[in-house]
Amino acid sequence: MTALNQIQFLIVSVDDHKLALRLSLVEQVYSAVEITPLYDAPETVLGLINVHGAIIVALNLRKKLNLRERDMELSDQLVIANSEDRQFALLVDEVQGIIQIPADRISAVSSEGEPDRQVINSEHESILIHELTDFLSATEEAKLRSALHLDDD
Repeated sequence: MTALNQIQFLIVSVDDHKLALRLSLVEQVYSAVEITPLYDAPETVLGLINVHGAIIVALNLRKKLNLRERDMELSDQLVIANSEDRQFALLVDEVQGIIQIPADRISAVSSEGEPDRQVINSEHESILIHELTDFLSATEEAKLRSALHLDDD
């Protein structure tokens, strides 16, 4: 199989959940830093961080995945990744590494009331592919834009 049929992912974990992020969208991984709260933002937004002068929205994967909330720990990491129109920081418990997967090992799954999701099927487990474009609903995106005081000029 040629490298053209391979897709690279960064594997991260939050509690016992493993998630895959397309490596092509990942900019950097940092140790967790203080997150400044963003008032009036959707609850899936933790707040803002400053990375070399760039203000980046930090997202709450625990809230998105309906996991128990907990305080940030020194061992947590922030994955800076790009969506279509901005960068996001994803707070994760651990970055587990990079994998390269043949495209035919990715399949779609659906559940009632939810959009189709993609998963990586390996011999030992299935790992959900997390798409940043699906993280915020249209309502949450509008609320975030309002909290950031962004206009749709």
